[in-house]
Amino acid sequence: MLTILVWGAWRGLTDKAKVYFHAQMYHRRELPTLGAYSKFVEATNRYSVELRALLALMLHRNRQAQGAYPIVLQDSTAIAVYHVARMRQHRTFREWAHKSKNGMG
Repeated sequence: MLTILVWGAWRGLTDKAKVYFHAQMYHRRELPTLGAYSKFVEATNRYSVELRALLALMLHRNRQAQGAYPIVLQDSTAIAVYHVARMRQHRTFREWAHKSKNGMG
C-alpha cells in the first residue's frame, strides 16, 4: 500500500482517488487484488503512521543531501470550528476567524 501511495505521489497524482483509479485503469495486471475503492481508502488510512514515518525519513535524507529548505504539507479538508448560531460566543480565535465557504458549502 505504501509503495502504491509513494508511486502515486511521484507520478503527480494528488489524492487517493486519482491513485486508485489510475492503478485500476492502467495497472490491473500488476495489481489483480486491488479491490474496491472503499477498501483501498481503509487500507491507506490503516497505514498512515507508517506513511508519515516513511515521509519523515525521506525528508530527512533529502535535507542531508541538499541542505535545509522550507517544505509545506497542506491538507485542504474543511473543519467546522463552530456553529454560526454561536458565533458571538466563540472567543479563542475571534481576531482571526471569519465566516467563509468552501467547495462543500
